[in-house]
Amino acid sequence: MYWIDDHHHQLKQYGDNVKEFNFDEFFKSAFEPKISVDTEKGGKKIDLSLDMTGFRPDQIQIHLKDHDLIVQVNININIYIF
Repeated sequence: MYWIDDHHHQLKQYGDNVKEFNFDEFFKSAFEPKISVDTEKGGKKIDLSLDMTGFRPDQIQIHLKDHDLIVQVNININIYIF
C-alpha cells in the first residue's frame, strides 16, 4: 500500500527499525490515531484520542516508557463475599 510506504519514509529519520513498526495494528488501536498537518510547526503530526468516560482525572496516569505511550487507570473495587 502506498500510505504504508509513505509513513515508512516519513518515520525513517527516527530510526532504522521502522519496518518493525506495525502500522496496521497502530491504526486499529483504541487510541484512534489520525495523521494531520501541523500548521504551526509545519510537517505532520499524530493526534491520539482515547475514550476515558467514567474515569476521573485523578484516576488516570499517562507516561512514556522508551517509545511506548502508557495509559493506566487506578481504581478501587470492593468485593463482598457472603
